[in-house]
This record gives sequence, C-alpha cells and structure tokens, in this order.
Amino acid sequence: MSPLAWKENSNEEDYESHVDNILQLWSNKFRNIYLPSLSRVFGLNKEYTNNLVEIAIILHDVGKLFIGYQKSLSREEKIVGYRHEIVSASLVPFVLASSEGTYLVSGAILLHHEPILMGQVSRYAEQYLTITDIERRLRHACGKIVQFDLEGIKWTCKKLQKYPFNGWLPEEIGVESVLEKIKEIMLALCIKCSPKRRFELRLKVSSLGTSLSILDSVAANERRGSTDDGGTFITKRAKKAEVGLAWL
Repeated sequence: MSPLAWKENSNEEDYESHVDNILQLWSNKFRNIYLPSLSRVFGLNKEYTNNLVEIAIILHDVGKLFIGYQKSLSREEKIVGYRHEIVSASLVPFVLASSEGTYLVSGAILLHHEPILMGQVSRYAEQYLTITDIERRLRHACGKIVQFDLEGIKWTCKKLQKYPFNGWLPEEIGVESVLEKIKEIMLALCIKCSPKRRFELRLKVSSLGTSLSILDSVAANERRGSTDDGGTFITKRAKKAEVGLAWL
C-alpha cells in the first residue's frame, strides 16, 4: 500500500501525488514569478535556487513516512503531539552538504506549518518551540527510533537523484540524532554568528518558507477542497490577493 500524505474519513491523498503536484505547481505556475526574487534574496544563481526550492518540496513531508504516522492515518487515530515537519527538517542534512543550504531548507520546512506548530506549543504555556518540547513529542510518538515506510523512502530517494546533491535518506533515524540536527539548525538561526548574519538567514528562510507554505496549501486545496481546513486555510483566505494564484 502506498504511503499517504493525508486522510479524512473516506477521502485521502497519497504521499507521492502530493509531492508531485507541488513540484508541477512550482514548475508550471510559481517558478516564473518567485524564482527571480528568491535568487536575489539568496544571492545564488537561478539554477541552484530552483534546486533548493525543489529539494524543500520533495522533503517537506518526508516526516509523514514515519510508520507510526502512516498507521495513524489508516486507523484515523491521530498521534498526539507528533509534528512531521520537525522530522522532515532533521533529514535535510543527509541531502545537502553546504551549511547555508541546509539551514535554509531545514528552517523553511520546520516552519511551513508554523501556525499549527506554535498553536500546539502554546498548549504547554510555552512561547517558543524548544528542544525539550521536541524531545517530549518524539519520545511519546516514536520511542527511541523513527522508522520510515520503505516504499516512501525509496520513492523519495529516486526523486532526489536528478539533483547535484546526495540522493540518500536513512530508513530510520534515532530520536537523539533528530534532536542534534534540529538543535544545530535552531542555534544557527537564533544564536550563532553576528546579528546581521542571523537576520540575513532569517530573511532567506522566511522567503523560502512562505513560498513552500503557499505551494503546499494550494496543492492540498486542489486535491482536498474544503475537507481539510488545516492544510488549505492559506489558499482559502489569500486566493484573491496571492499573485501566484491569479493563473489557477
């Protein structure tokens, strides 16, 4: 059985179709609009910038391949507290070797569901996402090891082969390793280096993260319609104002 990206009652969307739909949406509608601006913000040529955007798209939901998450979708019993984007962000360093590219893509993926993530954090009376909170979530949902759906991982690795980066992802990752990688990302974006450098990184992350959030929401809206308000609220509320949606 193919892994799922989303399921609600009898409605469902498979993982592979969701990723492919976003890639097509980027290629056919959004790339011409956003790529020049993203390239200028990143200070990179358009080809490399495009590769980073597409890598972010391919990896943004890879955390959903966690076997426990897939089982919860099939049983329609949600895992309390599990956030797939946290695990997805921790897998980016396996693909991207450059530290800046890793921080940009990891940060954008980590925050592409920021309203939902921060809403959950606030339930613990915390203002920020912390390593302690992440560990609590992962220990509860995964134990010591995050094991992934093998079919989904193989498909994702195959998608990565066309890019000049590492095309390998692990079939499982230890929770300790996830925490180490997320900690490094958070330190780079929040504490390390000079204030000017942090502001530059945050601008780049927010630019990529905004694009990823819009693409994810539009693709979900096309497939899920009004069934999934959490995944499509951006599209529903911004469709008339969003330039990239004018041609849809």
